[in-house]
Amino acid sequence: MAAGGRGRPPAGLPDLVAKYCDRWALSLDGAPRHGSNGLAVPVLRGPEPMVLKVDWPGAELAEQVRALQVWDGRGAVRLIEADVPAGVLLLERLDAEVSLRSLPLDEAVVRAGRLLRRLAVPAPAGFRGTWQEALSLRDSVRQRWRAAGRPFASGVVDTCLDLADELAAHRPAVMVHADLHYDNVLAGSREPWLAIDPRPMTGAIEYQAGQLLWTRYDEIATAGGLRRCLERLVDAAGMDQRRAHGWAVLRCVDYWLWGLDAGFTEDPVRCRRIVAELLPG
Repeated sequence: MAAGGRGRPPAGLPDLVAKYCDRWALSLDGAPRHGSNGLAVPVLRGPEPMVLKVDWPGAELAEQVRALQVWDGRGAVRLIEADVPAGVLLLERLDAEVSLRSLPLDEAVVRAGRLLRRLAVPAPAGFRGTWQEALSLRDSVRQRWRAAGRPFASGVVDTCLDLADELAAHRPAVMVHADLHYDNVLAGSREPWLAIDPRPMTGAIEYQAGQLLWTRYDEIATAGGLRRCLERLVDAAGMDQRRAHGWAVLRCVDYWLWGLDAGFTEDPVRCRRIVAELLPG
């Protein structure tokens, strides 16, 4: 969950945008949008709408570009041009006003699950594996738990250690969008829904189960709602039920501890409730 890997933000944004509009034969086509991952400028190349994105140069952006090249528009926004050292990408334009967040939860969960499966194409070597995340958490969770003031029972720590060993043994060589949530899927024209801003990994698509629960937990926090939501996700994505349950617990514990360390107040409570529902007793 930590940021890491980011370099200095690009300086002189107006000049940079003008430079790449000239280089890639683009014209401005609307007001730019600012987000946590950079600046998105609507542009045209001839009659075709596109987005010029100015991002943080560095290793994370290079990995994003590589992943988008692997997917080549299959389930993800299409990359048209890239200058990674400059932090500038040219992407197909999606509808930034319409994300999976705009759909009712039951429908959004199904759409997200199907997209996770669509993105699970054969992966080249070089991306971090979900099994590495499991092993990292196994090695750090007890120390982080103590540093956070032991916010949950020690039995949850023991369960996480067992789950991490079990989940680390599953190592499929497929792509995983490890930050796929409802705001990171936008409406498109080529395909109804396309993923943006990937954090690419390889391994188990079940890795994403936890984030797809906590990001809309307030809507599913009714009797039986959490398990029903998880079941719909599992069915839509063709996930393994046991692994999806295990990854949901593991990632919620991870995010819970990360959130406490970061000073968050709401997300740790959501994760606590999810873990309590998934690990009754």
